[in-house]
Amino acid sequence: MKKKARQSRKPIVEVAMPRKMKIELLEAPYLQQFEISLWALSFTLSTAVGFFTAYMSSKDPVLLWTGIAFTLLSSLFVAAALLARRKMKRSQLVERLPLDRLLSN
Repeated sequence: MKKKARQSRKPIVEVAMPRKMKIELLEAPYLQQFEISLWALSFTLSTAVGFFTAYMSSKDPVLLWTGIAFTLLSSLFVAAALLARRKMKRSQLVERLPLDRLLSN
């Protein structure tokens, strides 16, 4: 009995492309300010938690007030991060490009 040879089928791939692409651009200084504020917030808040943890084990009031000071400092960085985020949202530039023009360049 002869085996029939399999006919090879090539897979068909179809890709649907949109007619226009929306690109949102941010201004770099505001993004940098936002990232620095988040880094400083992370550092000061974790330092405050460390001082509060040390206070709970030794009950030294200096540790408590240092933890409170770092908590207040971290609240300033929260405000700075929110302000930078608002500036980023307001300065956002949206470009809509037809894909045929984008792909031809």
